[in-house]
Amino acid sequence: MNDLLRRRLETLLRVHVFGVTHGGSFPAGSRGREMFTALETTIARIQAHATEHDTGTRASRQMSASKNVARDSLLAQLEAINRTARVLALSSAGLADKFRMPLPFPAQDLLNAARSFLANATPLKADFIREELPADFLDQLTSAISDLETSINEANRTKGAKVSAHMPRKMRTSARG
Repeated sequence: MNDLLRRRLETLLRVHVFGVTHGGSFPAGSRGREMFTALETTIARIQAHATEHDTGTRASRQMSASKNVARDSLLAQLEAINRTARVLALSSAGLADKFRMPLPFPAQDLLNAARSFLANATPLKADFIREELPADFLDQLTSAISDLETSINEANRTKGAKVSAHMPRKMRTSARG
Protein backbone atom coordinates (compact mmCIF):
# COMPACT_ATOMS: atom_id res chain seq x y z
CA MET A 1 0.00 0.00 0.00
CA ASN A 2 1.49 3.32 -1.02
CA ASP A 3 1.58 6.41 1.20
CA LEU A 4 -1.41 8.08 -0.43
CA LEU A 5 -3.63 5.04 0.05
CA ARG A 6 -2.33 4.54 3.59
CA ARG A 7 -3.21 8.15 4.47
CA ARG A 8 -6.66 7.75 2.94
CA LEU A 9 -7.23 4.59 4.94
CA GLU A 10 -6.12 6.34 8.13
CA THR A 11 -8.58 9.14 7.36
CA LEU A 12 -11.37 6.62 6.86
CA LEU A 13 -10.43 4.95 10.14
CA ARG A 14 -10.63 8.29 11.96
CA VAL A 15 -14.07 8.91 10.44
CA HIS A 16 -15.10 5.41 11.52
CA VAL A 17 -13.96 6.11 15.10
CA PHE A 18 -16.00 9.31 15.01
CA GLY A 19 -19.04 7.31 13.90
CA VAL A 20 -18.56 4.78 16.69
CA THR A 21 -17.98 7.50 19.28
CA HIS A 22 -21.01 9.53 18.22
CA GLY A 23 -23.22 6.61 17.14
CA GLY A 24 -26.12 7.91 19.22
CA SER A 25 -26.34 10.98 16.98
CA PHE A 26 -27.11 8.74 13.99
CA PRO A 27 -30.25 6.66 14.63
CA ALA A 28 -30.82 3.37 12.83
CA GLY A 29 -32.25 3.88 9.35
CA SER A 30 -30.79 7.38 9.00
CA ARG A 31 -28.61 8.34 6.06
CA GLY A 32 -25.68 8.97 8.45
CA ARG A 33 -25.94 5.43 9.90
CA GLU A 34 -26.05 3.98 6.35
CA MET A 35 -22.91 5.92 5.43
CA PHE A 36 -21.01 4.68 8.51
CA THR A 37 -22.09 1.09 7.75
CA ALA A 38 -20.87 1.47 4.15
CA LEU A 39 -17.66 2.97 5.51
CA GLU A 40 -17.07 -0.11 7.69
CA THR A 41 -17.47 -2.36 4.65
CA THR A 42 -15.09 -0.24 2.59
CA ILE A 43 -12.47 -0.23 5.35
CA ALA A 44 -12.69 -4.02 5.68
CA ARG A 45 -12.24 -4.45 1.91
CA ILE A 46 -9.28 -2.07 1.79
CA GLN A 47 -7.60 -3.82 4.72
CA ALA A 48 -8.19 -7.23 3.10
CA HIS A 49 -6.60 -6.04 -0.13
CA ALA A 50 -3.67 -4.50 1.74
CA THR A 51 -3.09 -7.75 3.62
CA GLU A 52 -3.28 -9.79 0.42
CA HIS A 53 -0.84 -7.44 -1.31
CA ASP A 54 1.61 -7.53 1.60
CA THR A 55 1.41 -11.32 1.72
CA GLY A 56 2.11 -11.46 -2.01
CA THR A 57 5.06 -9.11 -1.63
CA ARG A 58 6.59 -11.23 1.12
CA ALA A 59 6.04 -14.45 -0.84
CA SER A 60 7.59 -12.83 -3.92
CA ARG A 61 10.69 -11.83 -1.95
CA GLN A 62 11.01 -15.31 -0.50
CA MET A 63 10.74 -16.87 -3.95
CA SER A 64 13.37 -14.47 -5.29
CA ALA A 65 15.75 -15.67 -2.59
CA SER A 66 14.89 -19.28 -3.47
CA LYS A 67 15.57 -18.53 -7.14
CA ASN A 68 18.99 -17.11 -6.23
CA VAL A 69 19.88 -20.29 -4.34
CA ALA A 70 18.79 -22.45 -7.28
CA ARG A 71 20.76 -20.27 -9.73
CA ASP A 72 23.89 -20.50 -7.56
CA SER A 73 23.54 -24.28 -7.36
CA LEU A 74 23.20 -24.55 -11.13
CA LEU A 75 26.21 -22.28 -11.66
CA ALA A 76 28.27 -24.49 -9.34
CA GLN A 77 27.33 -27.54 -11.44
CA LEU A 78 28.23 -25.74 -14.66
CA GLU A 79 31.55 -24.53 -13.25
CA ALA A 80 32.57 -28.08 -12.36
CA ILE A 81 31.72 -29.26 -15.88
CA ASN A 82 33.50 -26.25 -17.38
CA ARG A 83 36.71 -26.90 -15.43
CA THR A 84 36.68 -30.57 -16.36
CA ALA A 85 35.99 -29.77 -20.02
CA ARG A 86 39.07 -27.53 -20.09
CA VAL A 87 41.16 -30.49 -18.96
CA LEU A 88 39.53 -32.74 -21.58
CA ALA A 89 40.13 -30.06 -24.24
CA LEU A 90 43.87 -30.57 -23.88
CA SER A 91 43.43 -33.79 -25.87
CA SER A 92 40.35 -32.82 -27.88
CA ALA A 93 40.52 -29.48 -29.70
CA GLY A 94 37.45 -27.25 -29.52
CA LEU A 95 35.83 -29.10 -26.63
CA ALA A 96 36.23 -26.18 -24.23
CA ASP A 97 34.12 -24.00 -26.53
CA LYS A 98 31.13 -26.28 -25.99
CA PHE A 99 31.33 -25.66 -22.26
CA ARG A 100 31.94 -21.92 -21.95
CA MET A 101 30.50 -20.45 -18.78
CA PRO A 102 27.35 -18.39 -19.37
CA LEU A 103 26.50 -15.16 -17.62
CA PRO A 104 24.23 -15.83 -14.63
CA PHE A 105 21.65 -13.27 -15.78
CA PRO A 106 19.04 -13.50 -17.19
CA ALA A 107 18.01 -16.80 -15.70
CA GLN A 108 16.49 -18.08 -18.94
CA ASP A 109 19.86 -17.69 -20.70
CA LEU A 110 21.49 -19.60 -17.87
CA LEU A 111 18.92 -22.39 -18.27
CA ASN A 112 19.53 -22.55 -22.02
CA ALA A 113 23.28 -22.82 -21.45
CA ALA A 114 22.75 -25.51 -18.82
CA ARG A 115 20.61 -27.54 -21.21
CA SER A 116 23.37 -27.15 -23.81
CA PHE A 117 25.95 -28.35 -21.28
CA LEU A 118 23.72 -31.35 -20.55
CA ALA A 119 23.33 -32.21 -24.24
CA ASN A 120 27.05 -31.79 -24.95
CA ALA A 121 28.20 -33.69 -21.85
CA THR A 122 25.91 -36.70 -22.27
CA PRO A 123 27.99 -38.41 -24.99
CA LEU A 124 31.16 -37.60 -23.04
CA LYS A 125 29.88 -38.84 -19.69
CA ALA A 126 32.55 -41.54 -19.31
CA ASP A 127 35.32 -39.00 -20.02
CA PHE A 128 33.96 -36.59 -17.42
CA ILE A 129 33.66 -39.38 -14.85
CA ARG A 130 37.21 -40.47 -15.61
CA GLU A 131 38.30 -36.91 -14.72
CA GLU A 132 36.61 -37.42 -11.35
CA LEU A 133 33.22 -35.79 -11.74
CA PRO A 134 30.64 -37.78 -9.78
CA ALA A 135 29.01 -40.65 -11.64
CA ASP A 136 25.65 -38.92 -11.29
CA PHE A 137 26.82 -35.47 -12.41
CA LEU A 138 24.33 -35.42 -15.31
CA ASP A 139 21.50 -36.30 -12.93
CA GLN A 140 22.65 -33.54 -10.60
CA LEU A 141 22.72 -31.09 -13.51
CA THR A 142 19.24 -32.15 -14.60
CA SER A 143 18.01 -31.68 -11.05
CA ALA A 144 19.62 -28.24 -10.78
CA ILE A 145 18.00 -27.20 -14.08
CA SER A 146 14.64 -28.42 -12.84
CA ASP A 147 15.06 -26.63 -9.50
CA LEU A 148 15.81 -23.32 -11.21
CA GLU A 149 12.88 -23.73 -13.61
CA THR A 150 10.58 -24.46 -10.69
CA SER A 151 11.81 -21.51 -8.68
CA ILE A 152 11.41 -19.18 -11.68
CA ASN A 153 7.85 -20.41 -12.20
CA GLU A 154 7.02 -20.01 -8.52
CA ALA A 155 8.56 -16.53 -8.43
CA ASN A 156 6.45 -15.54 -11.42
CA ARG A 157 3.34 -17.02 -9.80
CA THR A 158 3.88 -15.10 -6.56
CA LYS A 159 4.56 -11.90 -8.49
CA GLY A 160 1.28 -12.47 -10.31
CA ALA A 161 -0.52 -12.93 -7.00
CA LYS A 162 1.02 -9.73 -5.69
CA VAL A 163 0.01 -7.76 -8.77
CA SER A 164 -3.53 -9.14 -8.74
CA ALA A 165 -3.83 -8.01 -5.11
CA HIS A 166 -3.43 -4.35 -6.07
CA MET A 167 -6.43 -2.34 -5.04
CA PRO A 168 -8.88 -2.09 -7.95
CA ARG A 169 -9.42 1.41 -9.36
CA LYS A 170 -13.05 1.30 -8.20
CA MET A 171 -11.93 0.78 -4.59
CA ARG A 172 -9.30 3.52 -4.83
CA THR A 173 -12.00 5.89 -6.02
CA SER A 174 -14.38 4.90 -3.22
CA ALA A 175 -11.58 5.24 -0.64
CA ARG A 176 -11.29 8.93 -1.49
CA GLY A 177 -14.56 9.62 0.25
